Parts: sequence; C-alpha cells; structure tokens
Amino acid sequence: MSATTAALRGRIAAEKLMTDTCTITRSAAGIPTVNEATGQLAGQPGSTVYAGNCRVRSPNLRVKQFETEDRAVTVQQYVVSVPMAVGNLAIGDVVSITASVLDSGLVGRDLWIVDILGGSQTTARRLSCREAAS
Repeated sequence: MSATTAALRGRIAAEKLMTDTCTITRSAAGIPTVNEATGQLAGQPGSTVYAGNCRVRSPNLRVKQFETEDRAVTVQQYVVSVPMAVGNLAIGDVVSITASVLDSGLVGRDLWIVDILGGSQTTARRLSCREAAS
C-alpha cells in the first residue's frame, strides 16, 4: 500500500471519529480578544467559513491561569480536528461547538484558532485552539 493510499484511508477513518459539530467564523476585525469583564471572546463573530463535523480533544492539562485587575482567568488548550477538505481557515477564526454526542459540556464553547497544524500525510486538519474563561 502506498503512503497516499494509507493517508486517504486514514482520512476516512478520522472523519468517522468526528462526532461533534462546530461552526467556524471569521471576523473582519481579525484575531479576537478576550473581554476581561466576562472572560468571553469579544467582538462580532463575522462570516461562516465552515460548518460541519469535528472532533474536540484536550491534548493535556496545559491550563494557564492569570490575574486581571479583579478576577482570575483560565486559558485552556484544545485540538479541534476537521476534515482535510476544509482548507480556508485562518489563525484567529472562532470555533463554536454546536453539538457533541459524548460531551454535552462542550456545547456552546467558543475557541479561537491559534495554530493550524498540517502535513502532507495527515488524516485530519488539526486546529490548535484556546478558550478563556473566568
């Protein structure tokens, strides 16, 4: 079996693991900021660049905490996988989790893309994302 054939088969298998759904939007304002009063992403969502299946993972316990003037903010890291056919993504796009079969606690979370991981033989487009919460 060639590397290409193996990668294409792997992409089919990876998509079967994408049991969550999300909407990815791009703001004309660029990279979002965190509203320090609420801990939520600030600004208007913008235009939709993808809506469909995804897989959400928390790769490890890389949680960062910092203090603002009046409260503590926690930043959690996630990896969101979408099909390889989704190619029009950018750093700063916002991933909104709209449904999750196995973890209803993910629904309603807004994550922003901080890196787009790639490779010629990868099985899914992996998005390094962050979420801030107070």
